[in-house]
Amino acid sequence: MFILYRYLAKAIALPTLAVTAVALALFSTTRFIRLLERAVENGIGSEVFTVLLLNMPAYLAEVLPLGLYLGVILGIGKLYSENEITAMISSGVPNRVLYIGVLVPAAVTTLILWAIMLWLAPLSSSKADEMWRILAAQTSYDLIQTGEFNDIDKNGKILYVEGQSDQGDLSGLFFGDPARMQFIWSNSATLIQNQDDKARYFRFNQGIQFIGVPGSGGGSNNGNANANNNSNSSRSTFESQSIQISSPQPQGKPNKAHLMTNAELLAQDTRWNITELIYRLLFPLIALVLAILGLAFARTKPRQGRFTMVLPAIIAYSVYTVMLSGSIRPVYRSQAPYFTAMWWVHLLFLALAGLIILWPQLTFRLRRTR
Repeated sequence: MFILYRYLAKAIALPTLAVTAVALALFSTTRFIRLLERAVENGIGSEVFTVLLLNMPAYLAEVLPLGLYLGVILGIGKLYSENEITAMISSGVPNRVLYIGVLVPAAVTTLILWAIMLWLAPLSSSKADEMWRILAAQTSYDLIQTGEFNDIDKNGKILYVEGQSDQGDLSGLFFGDPARMQFIWSNSATLIQNQDDKARYFRFNQGIQFIGVPGSGGGSNNGNANANNNSNSSRSTFESQSIQISSPQPQGKPNKAHLMTNAELLAQDTRWNITELIYRLLFPLIALVLAILGLAFARTKPRQGRFTMVLPAIIAYSVYTVMLSGSIRPVYRSQAPYFTAMWWVHLLFLALAGLIILWPQLTFRLRRTR
């Protein structure tokens, strides 16, 4: 029997790994695009790849159940289409061998998901979040090139710097905001951050500010033409002036329960934290249910193709995940009690899988009783 178990495990493992790799690549690519957009806004460079890698365990937990599900359907479906399962049953091999051969990889996958969701994903995601906050909050001095025009935000503001000290102070600056027609020449400047809203500002010291169309003669009044231009422009000197270069961050602390360890969730006994812990414990059971459901959809007749039941299986998977999400979301929002979270969805689809598997036997017995 061990040879059969190993053969079934191999038949499931190969398509599972292939599907998981493809799904992980697609999933991480979409997230990577979002990270790149945020990186451009915050002036973050190649470190975005490190952030992506640190988030990879969380992405793997999302796609691994789907990989196992399709792996069972494709692997066992191939054995059905090539009559290998029929030969096994005809040789006296009991059905439980097939069930155990599917449940063992599912149990291993469930343990992997528990390890990821209870330990690895919170640890790596918290490090990614910490790294991202450090990169986003750091001053942009490392990105500023002296002797060049630097784009300092996505709205077209530019900054020219002649020199930069070891302490980060800038000297010999020209600042331009084409959208507002605002231009500043300054002897020195420093970058500061508001501790309340985290908005960033350049504080220019001892400079000249010009507002208006360049070349309109804001500082003189020669002739009627220049007088008309002066009415739309202004020139002034200042000792110190601050210019905002980044928008304030949204008020309110975002929820970070998914970044907290299990001990931290239990220590801070809030509704959201307890629900997050319930989610980490119950979600990995999806692997066991999907393995049995995949076995149900893998059963095909000899003349049917291997991919006949893939589309219905994908629809069932979509409904399953949507119902899981729908059952846990009201618990997060204090709109439903804890005991309504997820478990009944697992049982419902487990019963559906059992009904699909046993349906041929039930219909056969009904025909015999008639």
